[in-house]
Amino acid sequence: MKQRTKSVRISVNSLLLALALTLPGVLSAEVLGPGHTLSDLEFKDQHDRSHRLSENLRFLIFSADMDGGKLMHAWMNERNDDFLTAQNIALLADVHRMPFLISKTIAMPRMRGYTYSLLLIQDEGRGNIYPQQPKAVTIFVL
Repeated sequence: MKQRTKSVRISVNSLLLALALTLPGVLSAEVLGPGHTLSDLEFKDQHDRSHRLSENLRFLIFSADMDGGKLMHAWMNERNDDFLTAQNIALLADVHRMPFLISKTIAMPRMRGYTYSLLLIQDEGRGNIYPQQPKAVTIFVL
């Protein structure tokens, strides 16, 4: 039997609140510490374009593993860069643990098809400054 699904549009704040309340084991909400300068952070996206985080950024959503990345992608499924820009959101994924061959032949080509920019951490240790939980995303409220 085929299941029908309904599409519901909600605001970013409503989504963040709902996730924080209903998925405590899956979502970890954090606030960046004092003195951390966002404009000092630069990352490349899945298209190998450099991005410097804006001082206007309201939310930084971070994934440390593939399961967290799947959560992020599911949330962004019907959204694009215009949505991220309008809401002042950046998405950041730590992919340094991904095997090189998988990254180059499967993962990166798939990510290039996303309708949104995904900033990537590809160097070991660079993602250690962010709180990490398996199968989760971390939302930094700035």
